[in-house]
Amino acid sequence: MKRLLVILVAVLAGLVLFSCKSSTSPEDDFDIDVELDRDILVAFSSYDDFEETFASITVKEDVDGDVSLKVNGVEAELDFSYPAMGKVFHYFYIDYIEFGSTFDYEFQVGDIHHSGSIKHPDRYNANFPEFDINKDYTFDWTLRSNPQYQFLDYALDGEAGNDWKVVYDTVTLKPSARSYTLKKSIWNSLDTVEYMDFYLIANNMNRHGTRSTVYAYSEAYKEEDWEEWKTNKEIVPKGLQLLVNKHMK
Repeated sequence: MKRLLVILVAVLAGLVLFSCKSSTSPEDDFDIDVELDRDILVAFSSYDDFEETFASITVKEDVDGDVSLKVNGVEAELDFSYPAMGKVFHYFYIDYIEFGSTFDYEFQVGDIHHSGSIKHPDRYNANFPEFDINKDYTFDWTLRSNPQYQFLDYALDGEAGNDWKVVYDTVTLKPSARSYTLKKSIWNSLDTVEYMDFYLIANNMNRHGTRSTVYAYSEAYKEEDWEEWKTNKEIVPKGLQLLVNKHMK
């Protein structure tokens, strides 16, 4: 259970971060800031490493009423709820949803009721090579079928002169994309890259009017291991090495 809670917090943090970043080359009918700011946001995602599915309903605090969810006709059990950032997050236990499968859902928030079906995106098989600050970064992946939307979310942290700087963005990819290259010019303002992550997100979505959106998504990610971090001087910064040594004791 503790592991699941950690993952749920990570998913929430990812969605919030995702909503705060600008989108490059957005599709005409899709604005991530708008979609994540609906009164009601329903999300489903299955995990790569064990057979569980994350399910949540996020409701703005000014939307009153009881919250319920059914998946494939089965009433979902509410795990817990908590308020944050002007919204209330409700997490549910549901049966495992296979990657690539289509499932039915039904949700109700007060007098707002919607139902439909959606396909869970296929599982990513991603190849993220070792990062080198002096080179463009190219990675590739496979998906058995195209999702409706596909994104790359990235962040690189490091020293820039006497300051600490973060380089980040969300890139809208074609649904058919299976590789991508980040140009080294993106992080050329950094003297070191001390933390980095890349997230691929495959997303299918149903809108229900102007107030509710349902998501089903898959993800693949790369977080650079501390011992692999590279700098322009080909050494690990002293402060970072101290942290590495502390955590390896």
